[in-house]
Amino acid sequence: MKKFLLTLTLVFALVAPLNATAAVKAGATCKKEGQTSNYLGKKYTCVKNGKKLVWNKGVAISKPTPVITPTPTIEPTTTPTATPTPTPTPTPTPTPRIDPTKPKEFDKCVTNSGDVIGYSRYEVLVILMCNQWDDRYTPRPGGDPVDQTTGKVIASPLGSMNQTVEYKNQSSITQKVTSTITQQSELGPLAQCKIPDAGPLGDIPNNPQRHLSSGFPLYPERAVLTKNPIIQVVAIDFPDLVGTKTPTEDLKEVTTFVTDFFRKQSTNSVEIKWSIPVSYIRMPKTVESYDLSGDIFKGGFKPENSFSYVREAIKQVDSSIDFSGASIIAVVVPPQVTRKQIGTFVAQAGEPSQAFLTSEKNIFNVLIMGGPDGDKNYELLNWAHETGHMFGLTDVRDTVDPTKQDSSDLGVFDLMNSMIAPELLAWQRFILGILNDDQVRCVTSASVTTHLLAPVERITTDSKMVVIPISKYKAVIVESRRNLGYDTTLGTLNEGAIVYTLDTTIGYRKSPLKIVPSPTSTDTTWRRDAALKLNQSVTIWGYKITNIESGDFGDVVKVEKVG
Repeated sequence: MKKFLLTLTLVFALVAPLNATAAVKAGATCKKEGQTSNYLGKKYTCVKNGKKLVWNKGVAISKPTPVITPTPTIEPTTTPTATPTPTPTPTPTPTPRIDPTKPKEFDKCVTNSGDVIGYSRYEVLVILMCNQWDDRYTPRPGGDPVDQTTGKVIASPLGSMNQTVEYKNQSSITQKVTSTITQQSELGPLAQCKIPDAGPLGDIPNNPQRHLSSGFPLYPERAVLTKNPIIQVVAIDFPDLVGTKTPTEDLKEVTTFVTDFFRKQSTNSVEIKWSIPVSYIRMPKTVESYDLSGDIFKGGFKPENSFSYVREAIKQVDSSIDFSGASIIAVVVPPQVTRKQIGTFVAQAGEPSQAFLTSEKNIFNVLIMGGPDGDKNYELLNWAHETGHMFGLTDVRDTVDPTKQDSSDLGVFDLMNSMIAPELLAWQRFILGILNDDQVRCVTSASVTTHLLAPVERITTDSKMVVIPISKYKAVIVESRRNLGYDTTLGTLNEGAIVYTLDTTIGYRKSPLKIVPSPTSTDTTWRRDAALKLNQSVTIWGYKITNIESGDFGDVVKVEKVG
């Protein structure tokens, strides 16, 4: 019985679907009301139409979208990791394409001013020179290349013509001298090598000045560097030129550089002291009303206007400043001053009848700040140069025509000349008293002598200069130079023994000091290859000087009388 029932069930399960899918036609008769049949994508229903049962029109059957069941993937269990907090990226500060502090091609420049590093019209760093015909910067033909990253000159053996205040210390000395050096006791008395200045003795024909020196002694009106002189700053401003900071802030770079420069020229400690008021004192008139726009390099400079201006400035500040300790006055104005307002930086080293009067004392040495002449390096070097006049140093270049000055007698050497290799000559240090007497080797006999000279730029107590007196006012001088100290522009062709002559009878506005170049020298303008290299000799005024040994210690020179 159970088997029969099972058989019926199986048959029904197989037959019933065939019955539901039999062919149907709308309107055809059907057997049972409500019966349905699927055929050709439609579902038909048996309905009563009057007394008949018929198939209706049918309705379309929607096709279900098949669902694909994905095979489950077993994910490995991992240890949860904390989500890191993102670090915010700072917004970068845009790097300027060019340095706005550097000059550019076609910018105005000061007549006869030195070369500078600046930008060509294509925004490439180059050496710029000041055109003589339009006083505008232009790239120097054949100028040294400039490193575009560091902004420094890639120096050639001739060195660089760029003026810089960069200072270079020497590493330890590793080489030893092998030559036999003449003992100091075998040399002449130093007094014979202190060549007198011919001016005070009346031995310069038509001498136009009695205030700057090239020999001994310095004029008594000059400030004495070895006595740590005080520079009293007279800080003034005007209704049309107003100070926005304190004078101390405005002068910080100047006071730091000038003090450091002279300190590093001296064997022993010297210190320039600056007395600076806390604020500017207002002048009663506009700066333009003092008529100070005359430019000494272009003409139109009026010295008396400058001196009247100083006297008026002293009058304004005299009640608030004690001048009793000062040996130099520096009249300064806010740094935004232009050359149209004050056209010339003046150094007045007065003679006995040219003092400036204060309530406490007469002062003969005055610096008068002018509008800027060039870039910052030039301005700082110019401050040091003009301060050198306050100590009695003369210009050692041809300044007969201020608009066409000629530095070829000394070339690149000395602050009081071109300021390109600004370390003072050993002779200049000697007359200032900042080179010790025992650093000078005085040759007065006809015997052959040898001398070890340390580079003049190195701060040391070693010997630095040979002096060969020729007559009362003349001498041959030898020193050693290296790319050290402030002489960072020197090329290798100027590292060696430097020979030059001194003639103190040469009048003011001409150089009493003249380079004697090496026999292979070809640069007759800037003397960038003037040094005697190893085994080279020059003969001058009856003496032959030969470089017989050279190293990081300096140079050994042999001096012999000839003829």
